Amino acid sequence: WCPQNVPRFGGDASRLVLVGQSAGAHLCSLLLLRKLAAAGPFDDAGDADDARSFSTGGDRPWAPGDLKGFVGISGPYHVPATAAHWKARGFGQAMLDFVFGDEAGMDAASPTTVASSLAARFGTSRGGDLPPICLLHGTADMSAPPVAAELFEARLASLGRPAELCLYKGWTHTDPILERPFAGDQRLHRDLLDRVRTWCGAKLPAFDAEADGLGRLCPQVMIDFGHYCMPF
Repeated sequence: WCPQNVPRFGGDASRLVLVGQSAGAHLCSLLLLRKLAAAGPFDDAGDADDARSFSTGGDRPWAPGDLKGFVGISGPYHVPATAAHWKARGFGQAMLDFVFGDEAGMDAASPTTVASSLAARFGTSRGGDLPPICLLHGTADMSAPPVAAELFEARLASLGRPAELCLYKGWTHTDPILERPFAGDQRLHRDLLDRVRTWCGAKLPAFDAEADGLGRLCPQVMIDFGHYCMPF
């Protein structure tokens, strides 16, 4: 849909960046790796024509390398560890089974496991078929502990696609998207735009923290109270 429709909104279909947060980061990671696993060897002679076909909304199915980059924010990349962590925090087994399924299903739905399988299958030869990857994560995330992001970074490196891991000290699962922006701290959005500018090579304006709407949105005491009540 994106390469076919983004020009309608003034975008460039040849410069697409995929971004996902929390479950979105997990699903986007899984999608990229499964697409890589399903793809056959690329024909170098056809790469240029294929790229033009994709960017103009042609019939060729998209491949991970068509994207200019992927940013995963606060993703639960290792599902078995996430399920065990949630169980330790009081989630009932029935709820965990409903969300994650059995152990085999958890492994199959884990980007870390899929990346490891691909590395065993291809070594580092296919890592270059993935786009540049950046993982942004808070060190105090109690919903998706940062160890999963560190493990995913290591598994991507073994696949031949080193990722950039950026850890925000003391940030929880919701700090990047709620508490910090409400307080006028736009580090996540600045870091995100910086990656887009680097990957796309476009003459995008630098991030302006003084732009309208990016300052503090409510008193700190309200943010602190919400942060205290937030279970994530």
